[in-house]
Amino acid sequence: MVGFVFYPLGYLFVARPLAQAIVPSLPWWLVAAGFGVGLWIFALYVMAHLIAGLPAFLDFIPLAWASFGGHVIFGVVVGAVVRWREETA
Repeated sequence: MVGFVFYPLGYLFVARPLAQAIVPSLPWWLVAAGFGVGLWIFALYVMAHLIAGLPAFLDFIPLAWASFGGHVIFGVVVGAVVRWREETA
């Protein structure tokens, strides 16, 4: 539910408007990728480290880098879907 509903809403109503207010010239895909990086930091530092007590960023083991790639891809896909929905609306 969080990844399907709340994170995309975070992109739509927080990350994208914030990026447009601060640096309006950034392309959508860069904002979306940055959103994915932010999600990764939240997941592996805040949730895994501060909440669960695991090493910060899982000590950068290969799983942490796979997670990084997955979060960036997720962010770009969310950005692409938002852009596509706006163009067809």
